[in-house]
Amino acid sequence: MRYLLSVFLFFFTLHLSAQQIRVNLSVSAAGRALDQALVDIYEYNSPIQPLHTDAQGRSSFQIQRGKEYLLVIYKSGYITQSISLADSRYDRLPVIDIKAELQKDSHTPDGLYYHDPHRRIESNLKLTGFTDDTFALANIPAHRADSVTVLMNRAKANQYLLVSRNTITATHDEGYSRQVVADVQAELASYSAQIAASDARYDSLYKEEQAHLAATQRTTGDKQYDELLAVQHDLADRLGERATSHLMEQQRQLARARLDEMSAIRYGQRMNDSRDSAQRTLLRDTMWQMKARAAHDRWRAADENKKFLWYNKYQTDNYQEYIEMLRYKEKKAEPKATAKATPKKSTPPHATPAPRDTSDNLSKLSDAQREDQIRKALEEEERFRNYEEKTEKRKVDGTELTVQEIRISDDTYEMQVDKKGNKRYFKNNKPVTALTFDFETKRKMVDVLNTIRQSDKLGR
Repeated sequence: MRYLLSVFLFFFTLHLSAQQIRVNLSVSAAGRALDQALVDIYEYNSPIQPLHTDAQGRSSFQIQRGKEYLLVIYKSGYITQSISLADSRYDRLPVIDIKAELQKDSHTPDGLYYHDPHRRIESNLKLTGFTDDTFALANIPAHRADSVTVLMNRAKANQYLLVSRNTITATHDEGYSRQVVADVQAELASYSAQIAASDARYDSLYKEEQAHLAATQRTTGDKQYDELLAVQHDLADRLGERATSHLMEQQRQLARARLDEMSAIRYGQRMNDSRDSAQRTLLRDTMWQMKARAAHDRWRAADENKKFLWYNKYQTDNYQEYIEMLRYKEKKAEPKATAKATPKKSTPPHATPAPRDTSDNLSKLSDAQREDQIRKALEEEERFRNYEEKTEKRKVDGTELTVQEIRISDDTYEMQVDKKGNKRYFKNNKPVTALTFDFETKRKMVDVLNTIRQSDKLGR
């Protein structure tokens, strides 16, 4: 038994090592190694892993293959540097060597101010080495760019925590603190603009929804059902806009909390520096007011998060209802089309665009609409050609889960099931509902095949 356990541990260790890659980082400035430089390692949905460089300015750590990482390197008196890092899950490269050269910081003495990455290191196309290029979020594939954006936002938020943990002297307060405040105020203005735009789209969708609803009173039959379809679609989109608005409001409240926390730090520093008893009391009271405001901002952010989750669920449910209504319409129309159809002819294995002079246009669509329907069906069919599925045991945050992974083109879906049978669903590492997971991985495929068959039939 002990022998079998040893063999199991040996192969388990080999498996883990095959899924990991070592990163060797060296940090220097003006050709001199920097010891005790702080290295924050950000991974999506995982805690921050902080490390420090040794006397030779070196640090080593392991990363998982196929994931996105962000390295933030900080040393007092130097400009903070961040590096975007990604390794392919398909290569077998054992080590990444990264050299980071920090620059002296003449504007922000604490050196804590966060900067977006200026470098991106990733596996090359042939999976034979690594490229070290200029960072550009627009050049990263969409399913990875979302993860990179999350990592950048986490790093930026963590920068404010570093500020609150470090004593800000009077000399630092004049330059650095103003820079941080200006940055948060710009962030607040951006969120306000996004909320206003979302609210405007919400109002526009509400007016469209009411117009279609009024039209249902003036029509009957298929036209009335089309108007109901439009009402349902506008309702789902409108709820989505409300969810977006609450999400932006949550972010705005968190930014306000950071601003109030910075104010509390400044008032606390001034209180410590003051020798006047009355002034110290006033500054102390103001400091606690700022802390109370920050706590209230965080509470409002939590409340906005609840509202976001509610509206996001409502939007998902109503969009699913819209899909069911579409499916009902198609099923209702199909028997009529079959009854009028001409004898079946042999068809190619896949849908092909119909000639423009089709005389038996059973779909009642224009030629352009019918060709567009067939084109979309072909695109979906091609997308599902790359369907891959596997199920494996995996440990996530220390918990053993049964993970079903489905890859469809560039998208990766996961269903995680714990020992109690609880399920969680993800698309490209982002949580999704069970409805979305089922629709995009199974029911959507059935719909695609039906659409292709219908397009074949309508195209003849």
